[in-house]
Amino acid sequence: MATALVSLVFAGKAEAFDIGVGGGAYFPMGSDVKDIYDTGYSANIFADFDLVSIIDLRILAMYYGADGKENGVSQQLRGFGGGALLLARPEFGMFKPYVGAGYGLYRTEWGAPNSGGQHSGGTYKGSQQHETGHGLIAQDGIDFTRTRVNLGLNSHYVHKL
Repeated sequence: MATALVSLVFAGKAEAFDIGVGGGAYFPMGSDVKDIYDTGYSANIFADFDLVSIIDLRILAMYYGADGKENGVSQQLRGFGGGALLLARPEFGMFKPYVGAGYGLYRTEWGAPNSGGQHSGGTYKGSQQHETGHGLIAQDGIDFTRTRVNLGLNSHYVHKL
């Protein structure tokens, strides 16, 4: 399953690292989900560590979700994941574009939401399925720096291996 996120990011600036939170749109990709699910939402938190000159290490955690319908039945998609990326981040005054790549883990659940029924193991989950996996992460964006706070836009893509 491939995912794409576009986030608005706020980050606090420290001497050797940045900590940030973001949120935005989630775009289901791939023929297995894009025809069922609408554009959803995403949230992420990250820490960027300065390694050398224009290279940062980003540790990232994210949550995403989308709703939709298949054959008239409501469907939900929810997922979370995390990973590590290396970012190339040159500075041009207050503008800091970046591009990065890395590796991450994820878990995604999709299908009909809980039906509320019971069985011996607890709540019946209807037709929900899940996938746990790993994949390559690509991320790009631009930060706008004023004093010690960054405002930025980014996009995030995960390709399952």
